[in-house]
Amino acid sequence: MKNHSLTEGSIAKGLLFFVIPLFFSNLFQQLYNTIDTLLVGHFLGDNALAAMGATAAIFELIVQFSNGCGTGFSIVTARYFGSKNEDELKKVLLHL
Repeated sequence: MKNHSLTEGSIAKGLLFFVIPLFFSNLFQQLYNTIDTLLVGHFLGDNALAAMGATAAIFELIVQFSNGCGTGFSIVTARYFGSKNEDELKKVLLHL
């Protein structure tokens, strides 16, 4: 596996290397939601589709809260990783 450092080299190349997995992750999530809606609407009917739509906002709230926590944890971790401060990095990783 090739080691990529986002703190050295071209900013554009590092940003592209970072964004491509995020793009595909979001694309597959949208495809999953679309196919899920089609299948539920076709096989289970209108009431099941309405129930799925009614709970979608709560589900998205939970997912986005989890993403926000993950982003916050990764910011702290990346700060110590980027500065090559292994002692603080180990402390952060052990407390997660």
